[in-house]
Amino acid sequence: MMYTIYYDDIAVASTGHPTFAMASAVIEQSKNSADKFVFTLPATNPERDTPQIRMGIVTVRRDNELIFKGDVISTRLRFDGSREITCQGCLAWLNDVCSTKIDTAASVAYSFGARMTRYNSLCRQTRRIEQGVCTNKPTATAKIFDGTFISIFEYFRRLIDAKGGLMLPRYEGDTVYLDYLDTKNKTSGQEIYFGRNLLDLDNYISAENTVTALYPTGQNGITIESVNPTGYVFIRNDALYSRYGMIAQNATYDSETPAELLADATATLNALAVLNQTIKLSAVDLSMIDSSVDSIEIGDTVHAVSAPHGLDTELECSGKTIDLVNPANSTITLGKTLKSLSKIIAMGGIK
Repeated sequence: MMYTIYYDDIAVASTGHPTFAMASAVIEQSKNSADKFVFTLPATNPERDTPQIRMGIVTVRRDNELIFKGDVISTRLRFDGSREITCQGCLAWLNDVCSTKIDTAASVAYSFGARMTRYNSLCRQTRRIEQGVCTNKPTATAKIFDGTFISIFEYFRRLIDAKGGLMLPRYEGDTVYLDYLDTKNKTSGQEIYFGRNLLDLDNYISAENTVTALYPTGQNGITIESVNPTGYVFIRNDALYSRYGMIAQNATYDSETPAELLADATATLNALAVLNQTIKLSAVDLSMIDSSVDSIEIGDTVHAVSAPHGLDTELECSGKTIDLVNPANSTITLGKTLKSLSKIIAMGGIK
């Protein structure tokens, strides 16, 4: 496969053309973050000084497929005459436009669409990001109140903190769409195995903040005893209760009825069936060196197996590096974190 870097319509580097070589070039991607792209043009590259800070648009194409779009945020001329160029991905442009002051609640879908409309009304035409689909709790109420002018990116960060989900750029032709998804709902055909492409694994388990029973309260002080089959004002996770006994904590929700409150609290407690466990691994992305292997993208579900570590599970791709010059060095990061109750409550519960 061939990678080509463009600055506006000018091809400034290509892995298939020695005159327009790149000394190094790596794209870094992370879940719910803007991409970062750093590349170095040697002194012999005639386009070494073409890319300018915050002026034109930088794109990267793998063969004819667009895989990065952004702009230059810094350059550095080195002693050997080469120039290192650092770029931010297009989602960082959402930091350039401020949202309005927020004092009313609206649905997630409306809030998402309204912020995208505002961004596109004020950004440069070359930096448009089209509104994509919203499948993450679209009818739920988003209560992201702020009396100051925060950026569109900061608004979306707070929305994700409150409602979860994935903000993912999607490239179609030369157009960028931003999707807000509950899950990508895609399983990669590439699997991770110990002894083949697994590089590192960390499995951390802690009993800190373990909770076995939850006392929920909704709007206007409503509680759950009238709809709870046990008649109690609390609910408990039987598996954890039998293991640890009563370890209770209270939680406050935006629920308007006892039945809604019971459902919200039950969802929270169910999410804590295994507490405070973090699994993170890194692996070689075999698709970068063998085109017949299915690729792994941010948000994909990946099957990971490591018999020596007792691991056989599905993990989400949360990070990825793409090395344009040395594809064999491209890696992926998979991770699964089960939040503690205190974290979930801080996020406003699971709704």
